[in-house]
Amino acid sequence: MVHHTGADYDSSAEEIDRYHRETLGWPGIGYHAVIRWDGTIEVVSDWNIVRANVWGRNERVVGVVLTGDFRNGRRPTFDQRLRLKRV
Repeated sequence: MVHHTGADYDSSAEEIDRYHRETLGWPGIGYHAVIRWDGTIEVVSDWNIVRANVWGRNERVVGVVLTGDFRNGRRPTFDQRLRLKRV
């Protein structure tokens, strides 16, 4: 499942993890990988570990998040789109 952070800045996996734990009260980051604006892929954990990113389907889904806010017609960067194809 591909998500976006919904924030108009380039968050690191560490920042997203902190937000999920401290603000949302989750046990940790809800994604398996983060793709940054420059295309860098930050793999968070083993792909087989269950993460919280799709309610009711977490056991069957790998979660990838692209940094940025893609509402209102905005799009992922070229580098993000290119790297997403490789995940």
